[in-house]
Amino acid sequence: MKKKIAYVIVGVLLILLCACSYNSQFGIDRTVKINTFVVPDDALFVNVDAQYDLSRIYRNADELCENAEYIVYGEVKRVFFSDDDARPCIYYDFAIIEVYRGPFNDNDTLTISEYGGYVRGTVWEEVYGKGRFEIPLSENVVFSYSFYGAPQPAIGEHYVLFLGDDNICEGAYTPYGVFMGKYLVLGETVRRYVPDSDAWLYDMTNTTNRDQETLAEIISAVRMTPLRSSDSD
Repeated sequence: MKKKIAYVIVGVLLILLCACSYNSQFGIDRTVKINTFVVPDDALFVNVDAQYDLSRIYRNADELCENAEYIVYGEVKRVFFSDDDARPCIYYDFAIIEVYRGPFNDNDTLTISEYGGYVRGTVWEEVYGKGRFEIPLSENVVFSYSFYGAPQPAIGEHYVLFLGDDNICEGAYTPYGVFMGKYLVLGETVRRYVPDSDAWLYDMTNTTNRDQETLAEIISAVRMTPLRSSDSD
C-alpha cells in the first residue's frame, strides 16, 4: 500500500514538473480571435492621413510607467488587419521575451491592437456611402490609413510596449498614446517614432524630461517608477 502511495506521489510530482516546464518554455497563448481580411495584391489604394487626439503627451518612459498597467518586451510574430464598421485596425501577435509589469509569463503570446491599416472599399461604401466616388467601390479599392505617418509593425521587430486593455476588442491590449507607448528595440538601444510634422513632440530640448535611449534605461525606469493609482488622478 505504501509503495502504491509513493508511486502516486511521484507521478503527481512529475506531472507538476512537466506542466511548469511547459509553461516556462512555450508560454500561454493569450491571443484572441479577430475578424480579419487580406489586402488584395491588385489593391488600388486611397491614402487617408488620419489624425488622433494626442491630448496627453508621454515625454519619456517614466511618464508611461506611471500609467501603463502592462509593460512587456517581445517580438512581433504575425500582423493582420480588420475593418469592422469601417474602423481601420492593425492587430499583431506579440511573443513576450520578458515581462516588466503585468500578470503574464515570459513566452506568452498577446494580441496587440493599434489604430491604422486598411478599410476595404465595399466596407467603406456600406458604412459611409459612395460619397464623392462615381463608381461602386470594389474590394480592390482599399483605403490606407496612416496616423501621423507612423509605420506599421513588421514581423520580426522587437519592441518594449507600454500597454492598457483595448476598449474595442476584449482580451487584446493597446499601446498608450498610440505610437508613444512603443519603443523599437535595436540591439541595446531603443527609439520611439517621431512624426515629421512634429519633430519636438516629446520636448527633447528639456534635459530633465530626456527620453530613454537604451533597453537598460527602460528597465531602470520600470523599476524606479511605480504605477500611479487611480485615486491620484
